[in-house]
Amino acid sequence: MNDLVAKVRAFVIANRYYLVVGAVTLVAVLASLWVAKPARKEREALSAEEAKLEALIKSSNLWVTQFQPASTEESAIWQTTASEISALGVKPAERLTLGQIVLRRAEDAGYAGAHIKFIPAGAAANSPPRQAGGVSFNPASYALQVTGTGSLAMLSSFVGAIPPAVALQSISLTGAGDAGASTAVTLSVFEPAGSNGK
Repeated sequence: MNDLVAKVRAFVIANRYYLVVGAVTLVAVLASLWVAKPARKEREALSAEEAKLEALIKSSNLWVTQFQPASTEESAIWQTTASEISALGVKPAERLTLGQIVLRRAEDAGYAGAHIKFIPAGAAANSPPRQAGGVSFNPASYALQVTGTGSLAMLSSFVGAIPPAVALQSISLTGAGDAGASTAVTLSVFEPAGSNGK
């Protein structure tokens, strides 16, 4: 046994340099393997992200190449729709213009002695807001009252021609005669939400 230990000791002493180099090399190899494993995982993760980005770029390029601008007809439809939506309400600064339009519609319907006046909104103030195309219109603080003399046919014609910014609130007919009945038509008015008197 002592001979074996002596031989091993002699071998270690004689080959000490090579044994140290071998041990250092082994440690270096093990360390590199330990470092390489997470690095490989990181490379795999980066490769996966790169593949996702490439797919996204290809999809984006495909969308750009296939994009077609709106035709003249489509643009006209969108503009018409926007105009129709904006016509559902009138700004406070435009109420005189609205009154003139409503009065002209009454005269065109054939009403004799047509007059218009602005009155408090009354019950119209409790009307629910209108909404169209993501735009809201609230009841105005005033209403329009149109008076004149005419037949039921004239009344029907007038009501069918009122602007979209107003809504029929009430109709009063009195004293029907040869020239027709004295008529009072009250119209509620809608304004764009947040117009703030402008």
